[in-house]
Amino acid sequence: MRSWLIICATICVVYSGSVLPPVFQSWYNLTHPIVEICINETGVDADLVRSLFNKTSIPSEEHLRCLFKCIDDKLGFIRPDGSFNKEVMIAKIARLTPEIAIECLDKYESEPDGCVKSHEGTLCAMKKITLLELN
Repeated sequence: MRSWLIICATICVVYSGSVLPPVFQSWYNLTHPIVEICINETGVDADLVRSLFNKTSIPSEEHLRCLFKCIDDKLGFIRPDGSFNKEVMIAKIARLTPEIAIECLDKYESEPDGCVKSHEGTLCAMKKITLLELN
């Protein structure tokens, strides 16, 4: 299932005007096994997730934000206390540097809504990773 990859690719399109194939492929490889599970768990419209590839912005619909959290939970990116597990994220996410993790994840660490926290943290990180690749 390419849904999570589509989300991340769209993020790259929104912020940089281009999708870099290595970034696109790495996010797909990482999230592909769990996207369908998270679509089912969150109740997000599967067609919405699949259609993101053709859009130029990421909707902020509640279920979509919670899809990000579900994926983060399943990948071990969220600790039991709700905080980001930056070490695991840096180890698993291609091109995520400690600097990007600190900048993006610390910015949203105090967000009380876990869905918003994951959504915004991911958007920020993908923007920074894409910009890093462009430089």
